[in-house]
Amino acid sequence: MSEAQYSLSRLAGSLTEAHQTLVMPRRIAKAFIITAGSILAAAGAVKLASAWSTARILDLPDPILALPFGRLMVLVGGLELLVAWRCFSGARLHPKLALVGWLSSIFLVYRFGLWFIDWNRPCGCLGSLPDALHISPHTVDQIMKYLLAYLLGGSLLVLAWLRGRDQSAEAPERRPPTHEDCDVC
Repeated sequence: MSEAQYSLSRLAGSLTEAHQTLVMPRRIAKAFIITAGSILAAAGAVKLASAWSTARILDLPDPILALPFGRLMVLVGGLELLVAWRCFSGARLHPKLALVGWLSSIFLVYRFGLWFIDWNRPCGCLGSLPDALHISPHTVDQIMKYLLAYLLGGSLLVLAWLRGRDQSAEAPERRPPTHEDCDVC
């Protein structure tokens, strides 16, 4: 192998490595944003549709915020649709990930509040959809907990991964100090 071929093969290896460190995390982040936006859009749409039903529970106050469930579903459904819209628009990934993480953390705090007051009923966050699909409320509650874990954990992990990659790309290569670095020597 000639020196030129060797240099070209090393350059190709470096480019492949750079592609994997720069492009692959962005693809994973984009895939997460698309799934998170889809989850939030579906949940928001179901909440808004359920909020205009005639279910009696919509008039009852929420145990944490004391708002009627119907109004709360309109507010939360609208917020979920707004964050979902943001996930599907624009190019910058960091703000999208931060928004998904922020909204998910609010949901987590709300869930902790329910646990703290010993609220043992399943979350009615999907309105009357579970009844229409003949799915038990406890099953829906478990699914919503898993989706919350996915949204919060995924947004924080991908955000940390991208930030770590950005910082390592910006950091200069470190070497141990030598006599040439010393001003006194």
